[in-house]
Amino acid sequence: MASLYMYNALRGNKNEETTDKDYYYLSRLLNFRNEYNLGQIKDEDFSEKLLDVLRNHPMFDKTTRACIAIAYPLSNKIGIVSSATTKAKNLMGANYSCYVSRTSSLNSIEKGSVRVYDDIDIIVDEFIEQNKPVQKSLHYLKKMGVRSGLTIKLETRALKGYLFLNSDDVGYYSEIEKKCSTYLNLLEMIVSEYFNKKMEDFYSVSNIETYLHKFPSSKLLSNAHLYGKDGIKEISNFISYYMEGDVSLKIQDNTNKKFLVPWGQISLITSMLLRELGYLKGIPLDVEIYDDENTMKISLSSIEFSGRADELSFDHYRGIRKFARNLGIELIKQKDNFLFSLEVDYNQKYADITYSTFEDSSD
Repeated sequence: MASLYMYNALRGNKNEETTDKDYYYLSRLLNFRNEYNLGQIKDEDFSEKLLDVLRNHPMFDKTTRACIAIAYPLSNKIGIVSSATTKAKNLMGANYSCYVSRTSSLNSIEKGSVRVYDDIDIIVDEFIEQNKPVQKSLHYLKKMGVRSGLTIKLETRALKGYLFLNSDDVGYYSEIEKKCSTYLNLLEMIVSEYFNKKMEDFYSVSNIETYLHKFPSSKLLSNAHLYGKDGIKEISNFISYYMEGDVSLKIQDNTNKKFLVPWGQISLITSMLLRELGYLKGIPLDVEIYDDENTMKISLSSIEFSGRADELSFDHYRGIRKFARNLGIELIKQKDNFLFSLEVDYNQKYADITYSTFEDSSD
């Protein structure tokens, strides 16, 4: 019924440039929304069904890929929530993730506007001209035959994400914002509803928004890690920022490889644990970092933990653990320490590059 009211409202605001055919395509979108809300479309099929609806529109009929992704908080990492393509092989399906360049134009998209690129080769050439490796996601898009793209920013409370649409034709979306603004606005609303539902698990900790808003984006740590360098030495500064007082860390780094790691997220989760434990500032925390095949492990311990870890509220610990897991970090409470475990790519070749490159993958 809500979709019917929305459709009637759109009809009531008809202007001279809007035709009955335009309203037909809007009604197709609204019908798609209604089917999803009624449970007739499963979460895992959302992008596939959306792509079918889009390709029914003459301005989107050459769209070959629809993808919804989350921009993970306190990191320049994005992860695919749902993805569909007309190609035989989807190289970036659900659960694919990668770090993107800090200078990516994704970071400058305002809510309510779209980003359009006409030719992916121009973007790739910019990396080559700067003598930098190509970002992994761009490599995969080119391999799938993508030439142009359109991106819509999604927001829900303290989290943000993106809807990516792609075509094999150069310049395919160049006129889309001018000719299909109403359709794009409705598309953004519908996909945002789906995104909001999928992000509910991130709010397993009741005050998580307070933490996320407190940590300004300008203070994001570098994700690059090399023994004794970069973000690892800054962890104490960021935890102290959260805890509003000096937090002393004794770090033992047993790694000897280059890789990317979300130190901002580790700092956030650590701070949440310390606050819940009533951590007394000034007592040093022992941090040990080591490798285990394709997994990086971080042990956080203190003489305080042996007496206080068992006092940690189970529900709150479960909420923190669930939040961490959504970030791709496994958190385990042991007798006298907390253990973080996360998969990393130990084939990272560039110590000064903070985004994923295709050389890092097995492809």
